[in-house]
Formats: sequence, structure tokens, C-alpha cells
Amino acid sequence: MSAEDLVGDGIIEGATLVEGDKRLVQAAAMAYRDARSVIDPIVDRDGAVDLALSAMIISDIRTVAFLVITPRSVAVAWRRGMFKKTVEHREIVRTSISSATIANGTASLSNARLLTLTADGVETRLAIANKAPALEARLLELLRPAR
Repeated sequence: MSAEDLVGDGIIEGATLVEGDKRLVQAAAMAYRDARSVIDPIVDRDGAVDLALSAMIISDIRTVAFLVITPRSVAVAWRRGMFKKTVEHREIVRTSISSATIANGTASLSNARLLTLTADGVETRLAIANKAPALEARLLELLRPAR
């Protein structure tokens, strides 16, 4: 299967966990389109996608990002720049994850839940869909720290 097909299956998996919310599926497809230049090589290398969805990266910027979880890694990619847009990404080897938590968002993220991943001493924070307990459970299952 191509990376595009594998990612599509991952987006469909994510859609079933948010009860088929069409807006979230469309957002994931658009985020993937923007990030595929860095996501496809990761998916091709790992050969499978466990879950794929749109999120918002919370760092020095807040922007739409694409999150893909493969058997080997977690990759987050987003477009940065006002005029000359570049795709940035962060890849985390799943065995390096020391903690994964989901909590209520801050006041500015009141309609989202905050996923925080810690790996190799670096925190990655993402806003994810609110009111999606099945999605949260699946994320925590996939991102369970290595023992």
C-alpha cells in the first residue's frame, strides 16, 4: 500500500473514534495535504499507520498540525511562515516516550483537550478534539510509555 493509502486508513480510524465527525475528517485531510512531504517518508519507512488525525501544535506558535502514529514513531508536522511557508516536523520514537497525558485545555483552549508527550526530556503539546473519550483512550493506549 502507498503512504497515502495508509494515512487514509489512519484518518478513517481517527474518524471512527470521534463518531464520524465530518469536520474533523476534513481537517485531517487538509492537514495531511500540507504535511505529506515529511509524513510520507516516515510512513513508507514504517509500513503502517495506527492512527492519524489533525491537531494543533502548542509551542512558540499555535497552528494546525497533522499527527500520525506508526508502529515505530509519532510524527507531528505543520506549516510555518507567513509568506514563505515551510513544513516543520517533530518525530518521536515510541520507545522513547516517558509519559503521555491528556488534560483539559487552558482558557484559550477551552474547546479542546491537551495531549502532552514527554520523550527524551522534551515535551510536545498538542490540542486534540474535545468530547471524544474513545479517541483519548486509543491515544493513551498507543502512546503508553515503554517499560
